Amino acid sequence: MPGYSQSYVYQDVIHSNDITFATRYSTGELIITGYRDQNQLPPNNTAHQIIAIQNDQIVWTYETNLAYPHGLYFTPQSTLLVADCENDRILEIGYPSKDILREWNVSMVNWTSFFNLPTFGTQLGFNWAHLNDFDFKNYSTWEGMLISLRNINTVIEINWTQFQLTGKTQIVWSYGNPTNSSILYHQHTPRYLANGDIAIADSKNSRIVIVNYTNPTQIQTFDPDLNWVRDAEPLPDGRLLVTDSTGILVFNLTSNHVDWRYGGTLIAPYHAHLVGTDQIAIADQFGGQILLINWNGDILWQFGNSPPLAFFIFNGIMILIVQGLGLFFALTRRQRIGNLVGMGVVIFVLLEFASICNLILNILFLHTGMV
Repeated sequence: MPGYSQSYVYQDVIHSNDITFATRYSTGELIITGYRDQNQLPPNNTAHQIIAIQNDQIVWTYETNLAYPHGLYFTPQSTLLVADCENDRILEIGYPSKDILREWNVSMVNWTSFFNLPTFGTQLGFNWAHLNDFDFKNYSTWEGMLISLRNINTVIEINWTQFQLTGKTQIVWSYGNPTNSSILYHQHTPRYLANGDIAIADSKNSRIVIVNYTNPTQIQTFDPDLNWVRDAEPLPDGRLLVTDSTGILVFNLTSNHVDWRYGGTLIAPYHAHLVGTDQIAIADQFGGQILLINWNGDILWQFGNSPPLAFFIFNGIMILIVQGLGLFFALTRRQRIGNLVGMGVVIFVLLEFASICNLILNILFLHTGMV
């Protein structure tokens, strides 16, 4: 089944018309994220993708000049909007044409003037803002878009309708400050709530923040043992479907209580979305899979190849092969060759140990703000 030949890190997953769309990039690209950021090296390869899955097959792929794609949205006009995270832009892509219909970039804003900070934002390099997600609201005469700019601890709302018509950026609302991480600290996924307030996953402060829209102030927070929280999606009944690095939970804003929790075998999930009324789609980031579960926690469908699982299966097979060759040469009295194979096993095990350490460090990237 496609998707099992290489491991990927899955960032977002959405369903539309029996098609599953997802953003992902290869595990290898995850490993060198910090290197790319330090040396200002955009990927310029096809390991960063948007995919469409139907009947367990990848039926469409977009992989042109993306850099760690994150949030994803399928519009009523049958186009895809993606947070092209480390390129600091939002792309609107035709589906299935793959035409770039529109691009919004952080470079379209004078950040020095906006924050009234001398020289701030005058050097916009690769992954300057780390644009990780967005959300929409229809105000009847115009459409607003909330945008999360993680590296500068700020969420903005732009008039998306005006941008579509004129190409100009009008920031109509903002929350956060690049110089004060007690307000927001490397946040993710701002969401419009039905009552007009804004929910924000305040990731490095490990809490969900509810912000008054009219007077942008914090009016409610909760942190039920959260750890690098990623998402807080409003459910139809007013509760929040929260994606935390430790699992998925449903939080009741009225009772201030966690009503439901799912951990399973998830490894730092990134997004969870309600599908219909009784299913939840999960982008299991470091688990390297997309899952569809029900409220009982039963896995109804999954797609992808878990990096840790693939790692240990591959390594286990390789160790058996190498040890088998060593035993063969020993039994056939080819001692020198047997010794060389034995040395190869030792070197292989040392390399495996280094790989395991590297895998652990990748998971720790969550807490250093790399993803």
